[in-house]
Amino acid sequence: MAFCKQFKSGLKLVVHKMEGIFSVSMGIMVGVGSVNENQLNNGISHFIEHVTFKGTPKRTSNQINEESEFLGSRINAYTSKEVTTYYIKSTTEKATDSFEILSDMFVNASYDQVELDKEKGVICEEIAMVEDTPDEVCLDLLSSAFFGNSGYGKTILGSKDNVNSFTRADVLNYRKAGYTLDNIVVVFCGNITESLAEKLVLDYLEGKLENKKSITQENNTIIYDKKYINKEIEQAHFAIAYNGVSFYDNNRYLLNLASTVLGGGMSSRLFSKIREEKGLCYTIYSYPSSYKDCGSFVIYSGVNPKTCKDAVASVLQEVKKFKQDGITGQEFLKAKNQYLASLIMSQESNVSLMSVFAKYLLLTGEVYDFDKAIKDIESITYKQIQSFIKDDLDLENFAFSLVSPNLDLSVL
Repeated sequence: MAFCKQFKSGLKLVVHKMEGIFSVSMGIMVGVGSVNENQLNNGISHFIEHVTFKGTPKRTSNQINEESEFLGSRINAYTSKEVTTYYIKSTTEKATDSFEILSDMFVNASYDQVELDKEKGVICEEIAMVEDTPDEVCLDLLSSAFFGNSGYGKTILGSKDNVNSFTRADVLNYRKAGYTLDNIVVVFCGNITESLAEKLVLDYLEGKLENKKSITQENNTIIYDKKYINKEIEQAHFAIAYNGVSFYDNNRYLLNLASTVLGGGMSSRLFSKIREEKGLCYTIYSYPSSYKDCGSFVIYSGVNPKTCKDAVASVLQEVKKFKQDGITGQEFLKAKNQYLASLIMSQESNVSLMSVFAKYLLLTGEVYDFDKAIKDIESITYKQIQSFIKDDLDLENFAFSLVSPNLDLSVL
């Protein structure tokens, strides 16, 4: 079981010590993402992630990169719909120096307006890159078709207009509301002692940020809309979203097993039928996404525009059969083995573990227990998964998105 401590300020620390390796991943996760934004500031969580790297009174942005690479460490960050995470991976012997760089950047970022304005161009190019990636366009469009234009329906990057409008005051106000000690967790995964991890947090983070968060998030309403974009590309990209389960729902294990059978691998039903048997696609898969108070269950594929209608109809037919018949005992055992193996193998990556421990602690206030998760999955019975698919999983109502050349609205 991982070590966990809450400091007087409200800041939480979790340490997962891993024997037999020579590195440690150290992360600072903040409970802010696109779900906390509105239409006017959509994209600011991601914008702040970028500009936090642009220098402190002690270091320029170049020095942050130079010094971390001089240590042999890798520093990075990412933003999602619910969290923003800054992390650095280093050898164990360089952990102290590496965490000092990460903490200096996180706590003391200058947010110089000149640097902010330069970074706007970088982010606008990132937006342009996504706009040239049709599967990402399709899945972003699906989010807005499923959730609407609020809550989880907003994109993480925001619009170019929004990005170009952000000022230093916007950044500081948003940070003051969300980058607070009660909305941050610090996590160490790898070959590091609990005492050293605790000392590093006390030395570089404790008491150096606002105490109470005032940031909120918009309510989420599932609307099951259909959205289309005409784009001059080679393939038609479509996606379907059904209602899923929240991060707190114990049925998330059942949904993961169901998704594995339907579209989770090369022996899944969708892959076998739509790709192998009918030859309608190269890529097809399904996956669940679980958030604080809701979730979705998504199917995505890229197909020839001329056979798109046939592909969509074939997918919906497989989903209907899946709902009516459930799964076989053999499919159940195979999915369970895949799920357990994936969970066990994920423990070999301290970067992945860092994210798992951080998000679980941030959202639940509890330490993630891998042994319990494995036991919970092993205890699932065939009767339970059949009942879940046939009685609880709504596969009738869905949102739909399509990005295609020569757009044909009759595909659905």
